[in-house]
This record gives sequence, structure tokens and C-alpha cells, in this order.
Amino acid sequence: MRRICGNTTQNQEEGDQRATYGDALLTLLAYRECLPIVQTASGQSERPFSLSWSHYVFVLGIKKADERSFYEIKSTHQNWSLRELRRQFQSGLYERVDWAFTAGGVGVGCIAALFAA
Repeated sequence: MRRICGNTTQNQEEGDQRATYGDALLTLLAYRECLPIVQTASGQSERPFSLSWSHYVFVLGIKKADERSFYEIKSTHQNWSLRELRRQFQSGLYERVDWAFTAGGVGVGCIAALFAA
């Protein structure tokens, strides 16, 4: 800090244009010292997004909204890795569960609601 102050004073005495930059820098540093350090919103919450970015990229590629919700909910509750999510998707888990619920009389489109609880 002393070096910055010394250089600024010297530049001001010599009439150098860099002196204005030094003054602005000192003002900024002094202002920054007065500001409290606060925790960001993302650091305050436990975990706003329960899946990784890669999970969401994969899930967003699923065309049907009910199916997307199903895999998002299952991935969260079962703590699936991305590899496991892909494996379950490729094995047709949604269709098998949907068929089982439809055959049981629950109805199509109710699966995501069943796993939301």
C-alpha cells in the first residue's frame, strides 16, 4: 500500500496522467476495506440444485415432461450417478413403471406425482 501511495505522489508531482489512476485505485481500495464480507446466496442454502449440471443436461434431452420429471425425481431420491441415470433411462425404467401403474389402474401421467412425496 505504501508503494502505491508513494508512486501516486511521485506521479502527481511529475504531472503524470497515471496519478489519476493511482488516486482512483486508492479510493477503490479504501472503499473495499469498509465493505463487510458476506456469504453469497448459493453458499447460504444447503443445496439449491440436487443434481449435477450433467444430470440436468441429460434430463433436459428427454422429450416427455412426465418422463423428465420421473427421472429427475428418481435421480435425486436414489442418489444416482450420471452413469446410473443413463443406464436406467436406456433400460426403459419409466415405461416399465408406467406400464405397471397403468395395468394396476392408477393411470398414465401419475408416476411423477407418486415419486414426489
